[in-house]
Amino acid sequence: MRETHSYDDSKIQLVHYYVSKAHELVNIADPTQGTTGRVLYSINEVYVMAEGIDQHMAAGQSWKNFQSFVGTITEFGSVLIANGEVIETL
Repeated sequence: MRETHSYDDSKIQLVHYYVSKAHELVNIADPTQGTTGRVLYSINEVYVMAEGIDQHMAAGQSWKNFQSFVGTITEFGSVLIANGEVIETL
């Protein structure tokens, strides 16, 4: 990502990019019940312009680990939102 993306306009321009990780809770309303043993990951990308996601996908296909990444998402992913709209921000 660092080679092809940037927060300025020199590359594919992002507004936000982050990866988060959390242990899945048995009951999100009562964390004292513990975790399920599963680890959840979230990759979040927001582009300045809608075309950014198309540019991102094109750049991603030339990444050496692209097929492995797609395989991991296909096997373990449970939710994928592409071209989603940011409806609230602070």
